[in-house]
Amino acid sequence: MGIFSLIKKAVPSTRIVNIDASLGNVLLAGTSPRGMEMIMRNYAIDSLNNNAALVIFRDAKNGYSSYPSITTSNSMIYEINNEEGAISEQIDPFSCFSDSETNTYLINMFDNYSEIDKSKRMSYQNYIALLRSLLKKRGRTVKLNEYINYSFEEVERLNATLSMPETERNRNERFLNSFLPDIRELEAYFYDFANNTIGEILSGTRTMEKIFQTKEIIEISLDFTSKQKESEMLMEVMIDNICKLNLSAAHKSSIAVIANEIPNEVLIKTKFSKLIKNTRGCNVLYTVTDLTNLIEQSNEWIEYADSYFFFKQNSNKNKEFCSEFFGTYERTKESRTSGVSNPTFWDRMSGKGSSSRQSSTTYTTEKERVYLPDVFASLMENQAIYYFKKTNEHSRLNVF
Repeated sequence: MGIFSLIKKAVPSTRIVNIDASLGNVLLAGTSPRGMEMIMRNYAIDSLNNNAALVIFRDAKNGYSSYPSITTSNSMIYEINNEEGAISEQIDPFSCFSDSETNTYLINMFDNYSEIDKSKRMSYQNYIALLRSLLKKRGRTVKLNEYINYSFEEVERLNATLSMPETERNRNERFLNSFLPDIRELEAYFYDFANNTIGEILSGTRTMEKIFQTKEIIEISLDFTSKQKESEMLMEVMIDNICKLNLSAAHKSSIAVIANEIPNEVLIKTKFSKLIKNTRGCNVLYTVTDLTNLIEQSNEWIEYADSYFFFKQNSNKNKEFCSEFFGTYERTKESRTSGVSNPTFWDRMSGKGSSSRQSSTTYTTEKERVYLPDVFASLMENQAIYYFKKTNEHSRLNVF
Protein backbone atom coordinates (compact mmCIF):
# COMPACT_ATOMS: atom_id res chain seq x y z
CA MET A 1 0.00 0.00 0.00
CA GLY A 2 1.43 3.35 -0.99
CA ILE A 3 1.73 6.06 1.61
CA PHE A 4 -0.49 8.50 -0.23
CA SER A 5 -3.36 6.02 -0.56
CA LEU A 6 -4.06 6.64 3.13
CA ILE A 7 -5.41 10.13 2.66
CA LYS A 8 -7.66 10.16 -0.38
CA LYS A 9 -10.39 12.78 -0.03
CA ALA A 10 -9.41 13.77 3.51
CA VAL A 11 -11.79 16.36 4.88
CA PRO A 12 -11.11 19.40 7.07
CA SER A 13 -12.15 18.94 10.70
CA THR A 14 -13.66 21.47 13.08
CA ARG A 15 -14.01 19.14 16.05
CA ILE A 16 -11.83 19.36 19.16
CA VAL A 17 -8.93 16.91 19.03
CA ASN A 18 -8.54 14.96 22.27
CA ILE A 19 -4.85 14.28 22.78
CA ASP A 20 -4.97 11.01 24.66
CA ALA A 21 -4.45 7.27 24.25
CA SER A 22 -7.41 7.03 21.86
CA LEU A 23 -5.07 8.39 19.17
CA GLY A 24 -3.60 4.88 18.78
CA ASN A 25 -0.14 4.80 17.19
CA VAL A 26 1.04 8.39 16.96
CA LEU A 27 3.72 9.86 14.70
CA LEU A 28 5.16 13.25 15.70
CA ALA A 29 7.27 14.68 12.88
CA GLY A 30 9.26 17.89 12.92
CA THR A 31 11.41 20.16 15.06
CA SER A 32 9.18 21.59 17.79
CA PRO A 33 10.26 20.03 21.13
CA ARG A 34 7.78 21.91 23.32
CA GLY A 35 4.82 21.08 21.10
CA MET A 36 5.81 17.42 20.99
CA GLU A 37 6.34 17.30 24.75
CA MET A 38 2.79 18.51 25.36
CA ILE A 39 1.37 15.68 23.24
CA MET A 40 3.66 13.08 24.86
CA ARG A 41 2.65 14.27 28.32
CA ASN A 42 -1.11 14.07 27.68
CA TYR A 43 -0.74 10.75 25.87
CA ALA A 44 1.28 9.25 28.74
CA ILE A 45 -0.98 10.50 31.53
CA ASP A 46 -4.12 9.20 29.83
CA SER A 47 -2.45 5.83 29.22
CA LEU A 48 -1.51 5.56 32.91
CA ASN A 49 -5.04 6.56 33.93
CA ASN A 50 -6.29 3.61 31.88
CA ASN A 51 -3.97 1.14 33.68
CA ALA A 52 -1.46 0.87 30.85
CA ALA A 53 2.15 -0.09 31.44
CA LEU A 54 4.32 2.76 30.12
CA VAL A 55 7.79 2.35 28.61
CA ILE A 56 9.77 5.41 27.55
CA PHE A 57 12.85 5.20 25.33
CA ARG A 58 14.73 8.49 25.41
CA ASP A 59 18.03 10.02 24.43
CA ALA A 60 19.85 10.42 27.75
CA LYS A 61 20.96 13.96 26.87
CA ASN A 62 17.92 15.51 25.21
CA GLY A 63 15.00 13.09 25.40
CA TYR A 64 11.69 13.63 27.14
CA SER A 65 11.71 12.54 30.80
CA SER A 66 8.71 11.38 32.79
CA TYR A 67 9.91 13.26 35.88
CA PRO A 68 8.53 15.80 36.61
CA SER A 69 6.44 16.20 33.45
CA ILE A 70 4.28 13.07 33.83
CA THR A 71 4.66 12.46 37.55
CA THR A 72 6.17 14.28 40.50
CA SER A 73 6.78 10.98 42.29
CA ASN A 74 10.00 9.13 41.49
CA SER A 75 8.54 6.07 43.17
CA MET A 76 6.42 5.40 40.07
CA ILE A 77 9.47 5.15 37.78
CA TYR A 78 11.87 2.26 37.19
CA GLU A 79 14.92 3.99 35.73
CA ILE A 80 17.34 2.20 33.42
CA ASN A 81 20.29 4.28 32.23
CA ASN A 82 23.36 3.11 30.29
CA GLU A 83 25.35 6.34 30.59
CA GLU A 84 28.82 5.94 32.04
CA GLY A 85 28.70 6.34 35.80
CA ALA A 86 24.89 6.52 35.93
CA ILE A 87 22.97 4.71 38.65
CA SER A 88 20.68 2.25 36.90
CA GLU A 89 18.14 -0.37 37.82
CA GLN A 90 18.58 -3.92 36.48
CA ILE A 91 16.25 -6.24 34.60
CA ASP A 92 16.12 -9.92 33.69
CA PRO A 93 15.31 -9.78 29.98
CA PHE A 94 15.93 -13.43 29.13
CA SER A 95 13.27 -15.22 31.17
CA CYS A 96 10.66 -14.53 28.49
CA PHE A 97 12.73 -16.47 25.91
CA SER A 98 13.09 -20.21 25.44
CA ASP A 99 16.53 -21.76 25.98
CA SER A 100 17.27 -21.86 22.26
CA GLU A 101 16.07 -18.25 21.83
CA THR A 102 18.33 -17.14 24.69
CA ASN A 103 21.35 -18.91 23.20
CA THR A 104 20.76 -17.22 19.85
CA TYR A 105 20.12 -13.87 21.52
CA LEU A 106 23.39 -13.99 23.43
CA ILE A 107 25.39 -14.74 20.30
CA ASN A 108 23.65 -11.94 18.43
CA MET A 109 24.48 -9.52 21.25
CA PHE A 110 28.13 -10.55 21.26
CA ASP A 111 28.26 -10.26 17.48
CA ASN A 112 26.72 -6.77 17.56
CA TYR A 113 29.18 -5.74 20.25
CA SER A 114 32.21 -7.01 18.31
CA GLU A 115 31.77 -9.02 15.12
CA ILE A 116 32.25 -12.78 15.47
CA ASP A 117 34.02 -14.76 12.78
CA LYS A 118 31.18 -16.44 10.86
CA SER A 119 33.04 -19.76 10.87
CA LYS A 120 33.05 -19.75 14.70
CA ARG A 121 29.59 -18.41 15.40
CA MET A 122 27.84 -21.80 15.65
CA SER A 123 30.50 -23.36 17.87
CA TYR A 124 30.30 -20.34 20.21
CA GLN A 125 26.55 -20.75 20.41
CA ASN A 126 26.86 -24.50 21.05
CA TYR A 127 29.30 -23.88 23.90
CA ILE A 128 26.93 -21.37 25.53
CA ALA A 129 24.06 -23.82 25.11
CA LEU A 130 26.09 -26.59 26.75
CA LEU A 131 27.19 -24.37 29.64
CA ARG A 132 23.63 -23.25 30.34
CA SER A 133 22.30 -26.82 30.01
CA LEU A 134 24.83 -28.23 32.48
CA LEU A 135 24.11 -25.49 35.00
CA LYS A 136 20.38 -26.08 34.57
CA LYS A 137 20.92 -29.72 35.54
CA ARG A 138 22.45 -28.38 38.77
CA GLY A 139 19.43 -26.14 39.32
CA ARG A 140 21.33 -22.95 38.49
CA THR A 141 20.75 -20.11 36.08
CA VAL A 142 23.52 -17.85 34.87
CA LYS A 143 23.23 -14.09 34.46
CA LEU A 144 24.82 -12.20 31.59
CA ASN A 145 27.60 -10.83 33.78
CA GLU A 146 28.31 -14.24 35.38
CA TYR A 147 29.48 -16.31 32.40
CA ILE A 148 33.06 -15.32 33.14
CA ASN A 149 32.77 -17.13 36.49
CA TYR A 150 32.53 -20.52 34.77
CA SER A 151 35.87 -21.59 33.37
CA PHE A 152 36.35 -24.18 30.67
CA GLU A 153 37.68 -26.55 33.32
CA GLU A 154 34.50 -26.07 35.38
CA VAL A 155 32.38 -26.95 32.34
CA GLU A 156 34.48 -30.10 31.81
CA ARG A 157 34.04 -31.03 35.48
CA LEU A 158 30.27 -30.54 35.34
CA ASN A 159 30.04 -32.71 32.24
CA ALA A 160 32.10 -35.43 33.94
CA THR A 161 30.19 -35.49 37.24
CA LEU A 162 26.55 -34.70 36.48
CA SER A 163 24.07 -37.52 35.97
CA MET A 164 23.30 -38.00 32.27
CA PRO A 165 23.34 -40.76 29.65
CA GLU A 166 26.89 -41.79 28.71
CA THR A 167 26.19 -41.13 25.05
CA GLU A 168 25.37 -37.51 25.91
CA ARG A 169 28.45 -37.20 28.15
CA ASN A 170 30.73 -38.55 25.42
CA ARG A 171 29.20 -36.28 22.80
CA ASN A 172 29.74 -33.26 25.05
CA GLU A 173 33.32 -34.31 25.72
CA ARG A 174 34.12 -34.57 22.02
CA PHE A 175 32.69 -31.12 21.44
CA LEU A 176 34.66 -29.61 24.33
CA ASN A 177 37.90 -31.10 23.03
CA SER A 178 37.27 -29.58 19.60
CA PHE A 179 36.30 -26.21 21.06
CA LEU A 180 39.31 -25.81 23.38
CA PRO A 181 41.39 -23.74 20.86
CA ASP A 182 38.60 -21.12 20.66
CA ILE A 183 37.62 -20.80 24.30
CA ARG A 184 39.83 -17.78 25.03
CA GLU A 185 38.15 -15.73 22.29
CA LEU A 186 34.67 -16.48 23.64
CA GLU A 187 35.80 -15.81 27.20
CA ALA A 188 36.85 -12.33 26.04
CA TYR A 189 33.15 -11.62 25.36
CA PHE A 190 32.27 -13.04 28.79
CA TYR A 191 34.81 -10.71 30.36
CA ASP A 192 33.53 -7.63 28.52
CA PHE A 193 29.91 -8.26 29.53
CA ALA A 194 30.97 -8.86 33.13
CA ASN A 195 32.48 -5.38 33.20
CA ASN A 196 30.43 -3.16 30.88
CA THR A 197 27.25 -1.25 31.69
CA ILE A 198 24.87 -3.30 29.57
CA GLY A 199 26.07 -6.55 31.14
CA GLU A 200 25.25 -5.10 34.55
CA ILE A 201 21.84 -3.76 33.52
CA LEU A 202 20.74 -7.03 31.86
CA SER A 203 21.78 -9.21 34.83
CA GLY A 204 18.85 -8.44 37.10
CA THR A 205 16.41 -10.77 38.82
CA ARG A 206 13.14 -8.95 38.00
CA THR A 207 11.30 -9.53 34.75
CA MET A 208 9.34 -6.79 33.03
CA GLU A 209 6.12 -8.32 34.41
CA LYS A 210 7.43 -8.17 37.99
CA ILE A 211 8.60 -4.59 37.55
CA PHE A 212 5.17 -3.47 36.37
CA GLN A 213 3.52 -5.12 39.36
CA THR A 214 5.03 -2.37 41.53
CA LYS A 215 5.98 0.41 39.10
CA GLU A 216 3.96 2.37 36.54
CA ILE A 217 6.76 3.51 34.22
CA ILE A 218 9.97 1.99 32.89
CA GLU A 219 12.15 4.83 31.60
CA ILE A 220 15.16 3.81 29.52
CA SER A 221 17.81 6.51 29.00
CA LEU A 222 20.21 5.68 26.17
CA ASP A 223 23.65 7.14 25.50
CA PHE A 224 23.95 7.53 21.74
CA THR A 225 27.04 9.74 22.02
CA SER A 226 29.59 7.31 23.43
CA LYS A 227 27.68 4.01 23.74
CA GLN A 228 25.61 3.64 20.59
CA LYS A 229 26.23 -0.11 20.17
CA GLU A 230 25.29 -0.83 23.77
CA SER A 231 22.27 1.45 23.48
CA GLU A 232 21.09 -0.40 20.40
CA MET A 233 21.47 -3.79 22.13
CA LEU A 234 19.63 -2.58 25.22
CA MET A 235 16.81 -1.07 23.19
CA GLU A 236 16.41 -4.16 21.02
CA VAL A 237 16.14 -6.60 23.92
CA MET A 238 13.64 -4.31 25.67
CA ILE A 239 11.55 -4.12 22.48
CA ASP A 240 11.43 -7.92 22.34
CA ASN A 241 10.42 -8.04 26.01
CA ILE A 242 7.59 -5.59 25.29
CA CYS A 243 6.39 -7.82 22.44
CA LYS A 244 6.30 -10.80 24.82
CA LEU A 245 4.91 -8.96 27.84
CA ASN A 246 2.26 -10.93 29.71
CA LEU A 247 -0.23 -8.19 30.53
CA SER A 248 -2.16 -10.35 32.97
CA ALA A 249 0.98 -11.20 34.96
CA ALA A 250 1.96 -7.52 34.93
CA HIS A 251 -1.51 -6.56 36.22
CA LYS A 252 -1.94 -4.16 33.30
CA SER A 253 -4.64 -3.71 30.67
CA SER A 254 -2.32 -2.60 27.85
CA ILE A 255 1.11 -1.17 27.16
CA ALA A 256 2.05 2.26 25.80
CA VAL A 257 5.49 3.02 24.39
CA ILE A 258 7.04 6.43 23.80
CA ALA A 259 10.26 6.86 21.80
CA ASN A 260 11.74 10.36 21.81
CA GLU A 261 14.93 11.66 20.19
CA ILE A 262 15.91 8.18 18.99
CA PRO A 263 18.09 8.42 15.83
CA ASN A 264 16.55 7.03 12.66
CA GLU A 265 19.29 4.43 12.19
CA VAL A 266 18.66 3.13 15.72
CA LEU A 267 14.91 2.82 15.13
CA ILE A 268 15.75 0.70 12.09
CA LYS A 269 18.52 -1.45 13.63
CA THR A 270 16.52 -2.24 16.77
CA LYS A 271 13.45 -3.24 14.72
CA PHE A 272 11.30 -0.72 16.56
CA SER A 273 8.72 -1.09 13.81
CA LYS A 274 7.69 -4.41 15.39
CA LEU A 275 5.97 -2.38 18.10
CA ILE A 276 4.16 -0.17 15.60
CA LYS A 277 2.78 -3.25 13.87
CA ASN A 278 1.96 -5.03 17.14
CA THR A 279 -1.81 -5.21 17.59
CA ARG A 280 -1.71 -7.02 20.95
CA GLY A 281 -2.67 -4.24 23.34
CA CYS A 282 0.27 -2.03 22.40
CA ASN A 283 0.14 1.62 21.32
CA VAL A 284 3.24 3.57 20.31
CA LEU A 285 4.10 7.27 20.09
CA TYR A 286 7.34 8.06 18.28
CA THR A 287 9.04 11.30 17.31
CA VAL A 288 10.96 11.75 14.07
CA THR A 289 12.94 14.82 13.04
CA ASP A 290 13.90 13.76 9.52
CA LEU A 291 10.82 11.92 8.29
CA THR A 292 11.78 11.51 4.63
CA ASN A 293 15.08 9.90 5.61
CA LEU A 294 13.21 7.29 7.65
CA ILE A 295 10.50 6.40 5.16
CA GLU A 296 13.06 6.07 2.38
CA GLN A 297 13.97 2.86 4.20
CA SER A 298 10.38 1.65 4.51
CA ASN A 299 6.84 3.03 4.22
CA GLU A 300 5.81 1.09 7.34
CA TRP A 301 7.01 3.98 9.53
CA ILE A 302 4.12 6.05 8.28
CA GLU A 303 1.60 3.43 7.16
CA TYR A 304 1.11 1.88 10.60
CA ALA A 305 0.46 5.18 12.40
CA ASP A 306 -3.12 6.08 13.28
CA SER A 307 -2.58 9.75 14.11
CA TYR A 308 -0.11 12.19 12.60
CA PHE A 309 1.13 15.52 13.93
CA PHE A 310 3.31 17.46 11.51
CA PHE A 311 5.21 20.22 13.28
CA LYS A 312 7.60 22.77 11.81
CA GLN A 313 9.83 21.30 9.09
CA ASN A 314 13.27 22.72 8.44
CA SER A 315 14.38 20.95 5.27
CA ASN A 316 12.90 21.48 1.83
CA LYS A 317 12.63 17.71 1.40
CA ASN A 318 10.50 17.29 4.51
CA LYS A 319 8.33 20.32 3.69
CA GLU A 320 7.63 18.89 0.26
CA PHE A 321 6.85 15.45 1.66
CA CYS A 322 4.41 16.82 4.24
CA SER A 323 2.67 18.83 1.54
CA GLU A 324 2.44 15.77 -0.73
CA PHE A 325 1.16 13.67 2.17
CA PHE A 326 -2.04 15.70 2.34
CA GLY A 327 -2.39 15.65 -1.43
CA THR A 328 -4.60 17.96 -3.46
CA TYR A 329 -8.20 19.06 -3.67
CA GLU A 330 -10.23 20.18 -6.67
CA ARG A 331 -11.10 23.85 -6.81
CA THR A 332 -13.59 25.26 -9.28
CA LYS A 333 -12.28 28.38 -10.94
CA GLU A 334 -14.69 30.90 -12.49
CA SER A 335 -13.55 32.99 -15.48
CA ARG A 336 -15.59 35.85 -16.92
CA THR A 337 -15.01 37.50 -20.29
CA SER A 338 -16.76 40.53 -21.78
CA GLY A 339 -16.58 42.49 -25.02
CA VAL A 340 -18.42 44.50 -27.64
CA SER A 341 -20.27 42.73 -30.42
CA ASN A 342 -20.25 44.76 -33.66
CA PRO A 343 -22.89 44.26 -36.43
CA THR A 344 -21.87 43.08 -39.86
CA PHE A 345 -21.52 45.49 -42.79
CA TRP A 346 -24.83 44.31 -44.36
CA ASP A 347 -26.65 44.71 -41.02
CA ARG A 348 -25.47 48.30 -40.79
CA MET A 349 -26.44 49.02 -44.42
CA SER A 350 -29.94 47.70 -43.81
CA GLY A 351 -30.26 49.56 -40.48
CA LYS A 352 -30.70 46.36 -38.51
CA GLY A 353 -27.58 46.29 -36.43
CA SER A 354 -25.91 48.24 -33.68
CA SER A 355 -23.01 47.53 -31.31
CA SER A 356 -23.81 45.60 -28.08
CA ARG A 357 -21.82 44.54 -25.00
CA GLN A 358 -21.71 40.79 -24.33
CA SER A 359 -20.24 38.72 -21.46
CA SER A 360 -19.69 35.01 -20.79
CA THR A 361 -18.70 32.86 -17.83
CA THR A 362 -16.66 29.63 -17.96
CA TYR A 363 -15.86 27.18 -15.16
CA THR A 364 -12.72 25.04 -14.93
CA THR A 365 -11.56 22.58 -12.28
CA GLU A 366 -8.01 22.88 -10.98
CA LYS A 367 -6.07 20.79 -8.46
CA GLU A 368 -4.39 22.61 -5.60
CA ARG A 369 -2.35 21.40 -2.63
CA VAL A 370 -4.29 21.10 0.62
CA TYR A 371 -1.23 22.57 2.36
CA LEU A 372 1.59 24.23 0.45
CA PRO A 373 5.16 23.30 1.50
CA ASP A 374 5.81 26.71 3.04
CA VAL A 375 2.95 26.14 5.51
CA PHE A 376 5.12 23.55 7.26
CA ALA A 377 8.04 25.97 7.47
CA SER A 378 5.96 28.71 9.08
CA LEU A 379 4.35 26.70 11.89
CA MET A 380 4.95 28.10 15.39
CA GLU A 381 6.30 25.98 18.26
CA ASN A 382 2.77 25.28 19.50
CA GLN A 383 1.24 24.54 16.09
CA ALA A 384 0.83 21.33 14.09
CA ILE A 385 -1.06 20.02 11.11
CA TYR A 386 -3.00 16.98 12.30
CA TYR A 387 -4.39 13.98 10.43
CA PHE A 388 -6.50 11.16 11.94
CA LYS A 389 -6.68 8.07 9.77
CA LYS A 390 -9.82 6.58 11.33
CA THR A 391 -12.04 9.52 10.41
CA ASN A 392 -9.93 10.72 7.46
CA GLU A 393 -9.91 14.24 8.90
CA HIS A 394 -7.21 16.87 9.02
CA SER A 395 -6.89 20.21 10.79
CA ARG A 396 -4.47 22.88 11.82
CA LEU A 397 -4.32 23.15 15.60
CA ASN A 398 -2.56 24.68 18.58
CA VAL A 399 -1.29 22.04 21.00
CA PHE A 400 -0.75 24.50 23.85
